[in-house]
Amino acid sequence: MARILIAEDEVAVRTFICRALKLRGHETIGVADGGAAIVELENNQYDLLLTDIDMPEMDGTELL
Repeated sequence: MARILIAEDEVAVRTFICRALKLRGHETIGVADGGAAIVELENNQYDLLLTDIDMPEMDGTELL
């Protein structure tokens, strides 16, 4: 299955998405903002990035 990075600043939403995807057999890593996502992307490989558009520090558009 896929290795998925989820960038979402709302803890409840991030947790829900991670759990739902894990139940379907995917490996998920959740981070709280775009800066943390950049660090993850520099150090690890992912098949898919799911990102919130409106986040503090760096929004999803800047991250992409």
